[in-house]
Amino acid sequence: MKKTYKRTLSLALCLVLLVGALVPSAFAADVDEDAEIIAPRYERLANITATIYISPTGMAECSGSARSDYRTDRIELSVTLQRKNSSKVWIAVESWYADANLMSAVTGRIQVTGGYEYRTRVIASLYKSDGTFVEAVTIYSGTDIY
Repeated sequence: MKKTYKRTLSLALCLVLLVGALVPSAFAADVDEDAEIIAPRYERLANITATIYISPTGMAECSGSARSDYRTDRIELSVTLQRKNSSKVWIAVESWYADANLMSAVTGRIQVTGGYEYRTRVIASLYKSDGTFVEAVTIYSGTDIY
């Protein structure tokens, strides 16, 4: 009985090792230097950012920026601090605005209430020099809890 058990166990172990050796292995591949980076494509907006930082004392700093590919484009920027309420819905706490050609940036600061999750929403609206609306892009920062 012991010999049959040992023989069966040995056979099963050999079978597992054989199957493992025959199955192709997956390895991480190096990224080709010429590979195209995947990034969102906008009409004329070159870059947009959104950040949040909450200090240990509860002072939230929300920043946003946007840059156009064209010097004459006008960018209207809206930066909004949002808080997640008990219903898991994001509500606006405070907003700041900026308006400039080529690049627009704004940073706002406000004291926040503890026990909530916060994030920054940035909306960049881009217009050509003749006032023609081109696009509006919305992004969100990561979240911070205070």
